[in-house]
Amino acid sequence: MTPEGFVMAMQGKVVLRRERSATRRTLKRVWFLVSRLGPEGRVLLIGWSGRETGMTSPRTMPRLTLVGFQQSAFRPSGGVRFDLLHRAPTGLVIAGQVVPTAGRALLSNVNSPYALRVVACLPNGLSCRIAAARRPWLGEVIDDYRYN
Repeated sequence: MTPEGFVMAMQGKVVLRRERSATRRTLKRVWFLVSRLGPEGRVLLIGWSGRETGMTSPRTMPRLTLVGFQQSAFRPSGGVRFDLLHRAPTGLVIAGQVVPTAGRALLSNVNSPYALRVVACLPNGLSCRIAAARRPWLGEVIDDYRYN
């Protein structure tokens, strides 16, 4: 089960592709700060926090942030699904620029120490795929008291 509230670092890759183009760009070793918050942990924030060589942990402030809202309860075989939103919920202050997005995120801890998968359509005709996994980080906070 994934906890209802947490802040953790994840590292993985991002694949970007323009609509109607076979050309794609892959960014490896990208850092994300991923948070689950709000009533019953229904909001997911995915903050892009830096990438590539020499970084052993993420920066403290994301530059870009994707926002998701929980659409399914935890399933042991598949994790928790979130639909990505075009804007942040009213009253929620978010670090980094919110990227208007349509797509899905899947958060799970099945066969791994928390994994994140994202398929999204970004502005300007870009498609985005993210695959990331939890990494040790000093700033991590996990509310393990309540679960879905």
